[in-house]
Amino acid sequence: MEKARQSQYNKETLAAIEEARSILNGERKVKSYSCVKELFDEIEAEFRADQRRTKIDG
Repeated sequence: MEKARQSQYNKETLAAIEEARSILNGERKVKSYSCVKELFDEIEAEFRADQRRTKIDG
């Protein structure tokens, strides 16, 4: 009978698994949103702020 092979994950996958565990255990604080629109509004605001900084610095 053959032995079952255990999956080998790359470093990035292992890091993502560890991050997910620490979030689920409450060891890591994460931001949450009440709806997708709230998330996209924040992303857009950050993008616009970056554009303004680029114009000022450049």
